[in-house]
Amino acid sequence: MTLILSPAATSDAHAMEQLIRQAMAPCYARHALQWDSAAFHRQLATTRNHWLYWHSQLAGVLRYQQDGHALHLRDLHIVPAWRGQGLGGMALAQLATLARLRGNTAIRLRTFADSPALRFYLRHGYQHVRQDGPLAGLAYPLSR
Repeated sequence: MTLILSPAATSDAHAMEQLIRQAMAPCYARHALQWDSAAFHRQLATTRNHWLYWHSQLAGVLRYQQDGHALHLRDLHIVPAWRGQGLGGMALAQLATLARLRGNTAIRLRTFADSPALRFYLRHGYQHVRQDGPLAGLAYPLSR
């Protein structure tokens, strides 16, 4: 079975925001941050946005954008019912394939340093390349 990346429609913006906001809520609470819906929607207009489907069911969301010679992974969230089954790793593998096909040299992202996501990305070969306050900057070099 293949993880399906399905482009999100403009009309999906609210649903996508709700899924991401819910997933990010624990980190935002730990760092006393407030969600900025207007900023999210401005950024949403600049990213490639995909729903992830597994067995014909919504399994998560993937958002990225081009950043020079790298793809910047903005969001990867798997819904709780599908976590722990390798879907996040499958999504990263598909993103790496896409990035290589586009001629990118790396995938970059930022995540909260105290988030379980940091361990997930490190397990999948991402390297911790910088620290910006509570955010860890990670990079995954792509071989040609």
